[in-house]
Amino acid sequence: MIQLLLLLAGILAPLTVNDTASASTNQPPEQAVLAVREEAQVSPQFFRTVNGISLDDRPADVITKKGQPLSVTKDKLLGTTEYHYKDTTVGFLEGIVDYVHIPDSAGGMKLNDTWIPFHDQKIKLMMGQEEFLADDGFGYVRDYRAIKIYQNQASGHITGADFFLEFGDE
Repeated sequence: MIQLLLLLAGILAPLTVNDTASASTNQPPEQAVLAVREEAQVSPQFFRTVNGISLDDRPADVITKKGQPLSVTKDKLLGTTEYHYKDTTVGFLEGIVDYVHIPDSAGGMKLNDTWIPFHDQKIKLMMGQEEFLADDGFGYVRDYRAIKIYQNQASGHITGADFFLEFGDE
């Protein structure tokens, strides 16, 4: 990680001296470098949490992390219970997190410890090329944990994201 930061600092060092870099980004050179560094270091090897929630969490863990939900609903057909928060919906199956949904109104998601705005170009810049495509979006899989980004295909607008376990074709 340190080698990556040193390499990135070496590549970006001219930006801190060159005034044309700050003129093109409308930011002071040091802020432009920090913004690039923040975006360049995401592409996580593992998906541990989304909006602070792990797929290993139980209801009590979620309440400890996010507080009491605004509402709780039950889906009798699927057998899930959902805790609804302003920026997150957490679905439980048999007492453990089954999925985490982030609505577009949240503006983005916090993956592990990094904020990722809901903009397809930013997502792909920060996470790399998508690993799967669907009619309603695209996604990424790391060690059986998946993130699907829902996207309106006509407008390109991101409509939300889900974090869940993915076991592939078995």
